[in-house]
Amino acid sequence: MVFPKFIKIAVIPLRHIIEVDNVNSRNPKLSRGVEASVIEFLSSALGFKYRIFVTDDREWGRFTENGTWTGVVGMVHDNETDLGFGYMTVTTNRSEAVDFIPYSIEEYTFATNFPPVMSKAGSYAQPFQWQVWMILFLLATFMPIIFKVLMSKKVSLQRLAFEMIGCFVYKPFCIPLTRTRDRFLLGSWFVFVVLISSGYAAVLLSYLSVPLRDRGIRTIKQLATVVSEGKFKCLANRGTAGIALLKDSHDEDLRKIGNNIIERDWFSRGKTVRLPKHIEKSVALLGARSFFHLEYGEEPFANKHIFEDTIASWNVGIAVSKEFCCKKELTAVVSRVVETGIYKKLYNNVLHKTKLGLELDDGLPPHFVVLTLHDLTGAFVFLGTGYLLAFICLLFELVSVE
Repeated sequence: MVFPKFIKIAVIPLRHIIEVDNVNSRNPKLSRGVEASVIEFLSSALGFKYRIFVTDDREWGRFTENGTWTGVVGMVHDNETDLGFGYMTVTTNRSEAVDFIPYSIEEYTFATNFPPVMSKAGSYAQPFQWQVWMILFLLATFMPIIFKVLMSKKVSLQRLAFEMIGCFVYKPFCIPLTRTRDRFLLGSWFVFVVLISSGYAAVLLSYLSVPLRDRGIRTIKQLATVVSEGKFKCLANRGTAGIALLKDSHDEDLRKIGNNIIERDWFSRGKTVRLPKHIEKSVALLGARSFFHLEYGEEPFANKHIFEDTIASWNVGIAVSKEFCCKKELTAVVSRVVETGIYKKLYNNVLHKTKLGLELDDGLPPHFVVLTLHDLTGAFVFLGTGYLLAFICLLFELVSVE
């Protein structure tokens, strides 16, 4: 069958996915985006021209109480257009209204602001857990006693303790050793101290160079708890397929979130659906992981926290009218686009532009970090405390001598 020379295409303008110029005019034009490039490729490969029709309600498609479909699905179902684009999630209900040609798999998850940065003044205790600090304290307390018993050289416990503890701060060990047994004992202590000190210094430098953050809300279970307590809000773009899934889920945590979710219209200038540039405090957004990556970047180059948890995975596809003549030919070309890596290349190109944009907007930390006086506040506090204690000891010595 000969492929049509002209096709009508319904779209929902999505930032990074399918952006449209003159969106409110009678003849809108594709501008840029992943799916915009796919449409241009299909047009060239199959030799057809097309006209873009933008949905008035800016929805993907949902079945309403009066028995009609909204959005892109509605336009394709009513044969107003032949195809529908807009990073469409393939669901059972939508598949009853239109056919789909899948080209990708999408995961639905949540995105939030990064937790607040922890004070760097307290970073000097962060490299080790409290259990490790406790073990080190016990070793520094009891090892000098054990070494004094095992060593053949006669030395006071006080001096031995100061010399062994001083090794942690790279102070030279000034007790001469002549016996092989003593050298092996102290040698094992030196190796232990070098490993501990080097590990501490390396982790401390990384903590000072890369901002430390609180744990924050990182899992769906934690999110469900704070949402049910009224401490967090969950927002989703109106008509997103994930909302129904949450409300009808067998998982209690997902139902909690779904029953408390707030639907919003994420429209920007030109009526393009766009994720909020700035997420409010104590707010989580529900959406497609790839959509989040295109807007907020991909780890480690992201300016928002995107959950590792996934609530569901769905196929993403092109909506096709059930009366469209050439589904087989269109499916064959779409399959080649996916199998040859063309779609992945188009997606990565847009993702790379997002990363560059975040770097130019200072949305990401710089590659080279210079430690400032504020970063070293803790070190100067420790130094001043040491001087103060030494001065107090000096006063006590002067008073006791008199």
